[in-house]
Amino acid sequence: MRVRSIASFVSVSVLLAASAGAQSLGQFSWQLQPYCNVITVGVTQTGAVYTLDGVDAQCGAAQRAPVTGLATPNPDGTIGFGFSIVASPSGTPVHVAARISVATLSGTWNDSAGASGTFAFGASTGGAPRPVAALSGAQLVAGSIGITQVNTTQVQARVSGICPVGQYMTGVNADGTVACGAPLPLPEYVTAGYNASIPAGSTSPATAVTFDTLSLTVPLTARVVYRARGTCYLTSLTSGAASVVLGLYTPGQTSFVTTEVASIGVPAESPAGEHRLGYDVERVVDAVAGQTVLMSFRGYHSVGPSAPFQCLGTLTALYLPTASQ
Repeated sequence: MRVRSIASFVSVSVLLAASAGAQSLGQFSWQLQPYCNVITVGVTQTGAVYTLDGVDAQCGAAQRAPVTGLATPNPDGTIGFGFSIVASPSGTPVHVAARISVATLSGTWNDSAGASGTFAFGASTGGAPRPVAALSGAQLVAGSIGITQVNTTQVQARVSGICPVGQYMTGVNADGTVACGAPLPLPEYVTAGYNASIPAGSTSPATAVTFDTLSLTVPLTARVVYRARGTCYLTSLTSGAASVVLGLYTPGQTSFVTTEVASIGVPAESPAGEHRLGYDVERVVDAVAGQTVLMSFRGYHSVGPSAPFQCLGTLTALYLPTASQ
């Protein structure tokens, strides 16, 4: 680079010398630090401005990127640059604005992709390549982006669907359509009443008397809650205690589950007396769609089989569909 060319560049920029024809001032290089990109341009004075034509070496890549632009003196004494770089081979453009001082020919730069740094005259100190420019929000025209430009694997499209009457929304798909599901059936409730006595021969689960039985077929996978509640009337014995065990049985069951039974009783009395005692027994059964669940409420004497017992109440079954349909 010739000293005379630098001096010409500086003197012309300061004096704003006008010329009817173009005057070449030679070639100049600047590094876009902190990146390794170095632009080399020929500077030609045309009147009060300078045209810039050259290349970005792209850090020694096999293909160079064309550079075109203008430089002009600023009122504050700096020289302002505006040039475009068309990256090769991608063809992606970036616009660069730079300001240099007349004394050093170095200054600062920033580009349309949001990058910035030192505009270092005659430098080549290495570094990473300048990132490929990408669109920023400021470059987008309002309303110019539609569904065809949206990557729905990353951006949710506008929700545009509705569920049919009687269904509810279970989710929103990436393209804005909605996923719908039918509501679970309402809980089903069935009940039966009973009034029966426990005969003296009912002294074990195998010989227990059956008060009532409920059968329920579930349309969907569900939890069925069986419950027996009521009152037993019993007469005490003078010879000893009297008690009964009450529980919910499934077909083929020959013993009670301790947590699913109720035991009520009275001590020996003289003279014998009449008593009224309440009970509440509950059992939960999980059933799959289409399954029929049969449950019986039964009772037997555990102590004092000769004591009269009369039990009455209700047996209910509550069908509760599970949420995993």
